[in-house]
Amino acid sequence: MSISPKLALVNVVIQAVLIAGTLSGAYLGKKRRFRRHCFTMRALVGVQVILVGVIMAPSLGSYLGSWRGFSLLTTEIVIHAVLGVVLLGLWIFINLALTGVVKTPRRLRRFMWAALSVWLLSLVLGIQLYLRIWRSVSSVWLYGTPLLVLAGASLAAFLIHRLAGAAPRARGRPAS
Repeated sequence: MSISPKLALVNVVIQAVLIAGTLSGAYLGKKRRFRRHCFTMRALVGVQVILVGVIMAPSLGSYLGSWRGFSLLTTEIVIHAVLGVVLLGLWIFINLALTGVVKTPRRLRRFMWAALSVWLLSLVLGIQLYLRIWRSVSSVWLYGTPLLVLAGASLAAFLIHRLAGAAPRARGRPAS
């Protein structure tokens, strides 16, 4: 593997923070605060794209560079990578539809929920992969990960709700 266990743990914690932010963004969308929802989701996916480029893609390339055939671990890694590509494809489609570049016959809510579901599934598989690959490093890492993920997710949810409250309101609408 091309990354260190500490960098892998940092990535897992950031992923949990991103998912907490995504759930907060979904809440904003459900409350019909669409400008805040769009801003939150675009910022979160932007961070995700950076993490994919800086951490995940080089790690995947390093792993596939030492290919030894299919195994359960290799299959899980490939499924995780495919889910990530599907997620980014859904996000691009949703944004193109919102800007009017792509016409959609239906509302985008189904696509947005599909993107959230794919992201959650990918996160669960990613955490499972992290535990399978790095658990031999130390039992402290293994048992500390769920606690760090929980703490990071809680902090992210709190910060996003605070930041979303400070975002400017859309003009022309009465304040609720």
